[in-house]
Formats: sequence, structure tokens, C-alpha cells
Amino acid sequence: MLLLVVATCASASVKLTDYTVAPAEGRVGDVFTLRLQLDGMTTQIREIRALIDENDVLSSWTQIGRPEVRVRDEGRKTAEAILRLQALQPGRLLLPAVEITAVNGATTFTVITLDAEIPVSSTLTAANEEVTSARIALLEVIPRWVFWLLYGLVGAIVGGLAAAIAFALVRWWRRTHAPQPKTLDEWALDQLQALETADLLERKRFKEFYTSLSDVIREYMGRLFEFDAMELTSSELLDRVADKPLDDEVRTDLTKLLEESDLVKFAKYVPEIAECRRSLDRARRIIRRTAPLLKPPEGENSRREEA
Repeated sequence: MLLLVVATCASASVKLTDYTVAPAEGRVGDVFTLRLQLDGMTTQIREIRALIDENDVLSSWTQIGRPEVRVRDEGRKTAEAILRLQALQPGRLLLPAVEITAVNGATTFTVITLDAEIPVSSTLTAANEEVTSARIALLEVIPRWVFWLLYGLVGAIVGGLAAAIAFALVRWWRRTHAPQPKTLDEWALDQLQALETADLLERKRFKEFYTSLSDVIREYMGRLFEFDAMELTSSELLDRVADKPLDDEVRTDLTKLLEESDLVKFAKYVPEIAECRRSLDRARRIIRRTAPLLKPPEGENSRREEA
């Protein structure tokens, strides 16, 4: 029923005379108490442990706490060793071997192999055990490449969904955060602001200043009323807008601005810087007073109201 393997001479060893296990059977996770009746060098016992590889994931047992050694009779050199073992898997589990280390001048090792099996049942119900067994049997039959194929398909599907979601998010972000196109009046006012900060007046480049100024107004009026104004003379431009819904102030400012530009560009008139700034203000008034005539694109009305 039991086997003793002694590392030194038998007279110096610890011998097993009897053992008990309680409970006699149990379930996975239960703790079983192993009591060993020992004889021999019991007063010199230094350590007692179950031979279990705690790093083995397939191990059937694990030791709970530290073993106890209780000397029963020092004269007869008998003692009781108590170990607590927890069952980790179901089945008829063979009790682990026990190693006893004693010291009597030299260290002595005694390995006791216990020939006993403990019935341990699963914590699953019978129905669950049948389902689990069926699943295990099915997994053993299916070739491994099938699983790799399934993993690949699942990975491809997940990757495709992630890419589609990322693409949709990028499109949404670009659509909601993209800068709104400028309206015609905003564009024209930006052009005038750039002209004012170009330092043309300080460098007395009046012809270049008035050429740019008249070009901005010409392009603005042409795009406002949908005709090509860049190749028209000043008088032709005024004729084209004669029937347009412009108020008297706008017509006066437009006429004066074109006349001033022609004087500088063609008659080599040298204006004062103050005159140039008045012409710039006149151009801004023309744009602001005609802005209500613009046909805003879809959604532009709400943007103007928010501004």
C-alpha cells in the first residue's frame, strides 16, 4: 500500500506507519486533510512537504498552508504530520508523494509515495459535463488549420469594420471641421485688407495701388451681377450696372472710384496718401452696401445669422 524511498540508511530515516485522508471524496476546489503517522527520527524533522510542482498548470493538487508536525511520544519517537491539499481537477486523483527532511548529524531525506486515489467530482452539473465533454471531443476532431482559418476570418472582419469606422469618422470630422467657403463680400474685403497692408502707399507706388483697387471692385461687381467686368472700360462698367438695384450712394462711390483709378493709371496723376485711403474706404462702402444683394449658398443664411 505504500513505498518508502530513503536517501540514507534505514536506521536514520523516518518511516510511515499509517495515514488517513479526509474527506474520502469531494469536488474540485475542496481541501483534503492528509494525516501521516510517522515513526523514527520524528524529533529531528525539519521540513515536510508534498512533492507538487506549483508551476505545472496540469497539476492535480496544490498545497494549502504549511504542514504541521505533532510529536506523539518522544520515547517511541512517533509523530503525526498533517498536510492540507486542494484538488484542482476532477477524476480519480493519486495523492502526491511526501518528502520529509530530518537532521541527525547529517541531513536525511525520506520520500514517501502514497498508493491511494481520491475520487474528485466536477463542480459542473451532469448536463454541463456532457456538453463540455462533447465540446472537447469536437475540438479534438476538428483539424487545427480550421481554427487558424476561423481566426483569420474573424480578424479580417474586425479589421474591416475598424477601417470602415475610422474612414467614416475621418469623413465626418472633415465635413464638420472643414473651413466654410468665403462669400463674395468676405473675399473682396479680405483683398482690400491685404492691399492696405502691402505698403504700396508708403513706397508711393500709387499706380499699382489703384490698379489693384479697381481690379478688386471690377471682379466684385462682375461676380455680383454675373458678367465679365475685367475687360470693360470704366464707362462701359457703369453702363452695365445702370439697371442694377444699386442705391445712389453706391453709384456715386463707384463712379468716383473708377474716375480716380483712371486718373492715376492713365493720366499719371499723383494722389496724396490721404486720397488713396479715402478711395480704399469708398471701395469698402461699395462692398458692404451691396452685400445684401448676394445670393448666399445653402446653409449660408444660418451662418450669417450666427456671425
